[in-house]
Amino acid sequence: MSEKPVESLSEGEATEELKRLAAEIAEHDRRYHAEDAPTISDAEYDALARRNLAIEERFPDLVREDSPSRRV
Repeated sequence: MSEKPVESLSEGEATEELKRLAAEIAEHDRRYHAEDAPTISDAEYDALARRNLAIEERFPDLVREDSPSRRV
């Protein structure tokens, strides 16, 4: 996860980070639900999801179709 504060991200950086977060969170979901073999703690997963949401709130036009925030 990037250490750069969300408030300091450029639109290009936000786009790249949202892409990376969507893929990373999807992989952790697969490991947890399909394999019953999580590789990160719940707290680490929650931090990824919170960062994704914070970036989306700052850049609402960048919300991806595959965004973790769109899943139920």
